[in-house]
Amino acid sequence: MLHLLLLSMLADPFVGTWKLKTATGDKAAQFYDSFVVVITATDVGHKWSYDVTLKGNPKHMKFVILTDRKAGTFKLMGEDGKVASEGKMIVKSPREWELEGPNHKSHGSISADGKTITAVTTAPMPATHVIEKQ
Repeated sequence: MLHLLLLSMLADPFVGTWKLKTATGDKAAQFYDSFVVVITATDVGHKWSYDVTLKGNPKHMKFVILTDRKAGTFKLMGEDGKVASEGKMIVKSPREWELEGPNHKSHGSISADGKTITAVTTAPMPATHVIEKQ
C-alpha cells in the first residue's frame, strides 16, 4: 500500500518546492525578497505551505492553503493554524483550478511540462505570480 502512495506522489506534478520567478520586469517579484511554496499531497488534495518575505521587511510571513479536490473547498490558515478564510475550489481540469472565498478570488494552472505554476489573483488585489519548480 505504501508503494502505491509513493507512486501517486511521484506522478503528481504539483508536489515539490516552488520559488517565485524573478525575471526582470516581473511585477510581482519586485515586492518580495523571498517567495517559496512547498506543495505536498494529502489524501484529498494538496497542502500549499508559503514562506514569504517582503522587500525591506525581514519578517517571514507563513501561511497554508489546504485544498480538498473531492469536496471542492479550500482553507487559508495562518501559521498558528487558525482558519483565516475558506471557500470553494472549482477544478477546471487536472492542471487548472479556481478559488473563490469571501475575501479571495483567483485562478491558476500548471504548465504542461510541470515546471511552472501561474496563479492570477483578482481579489482582494490583482496580481499574477509565476512560480518555478526547484
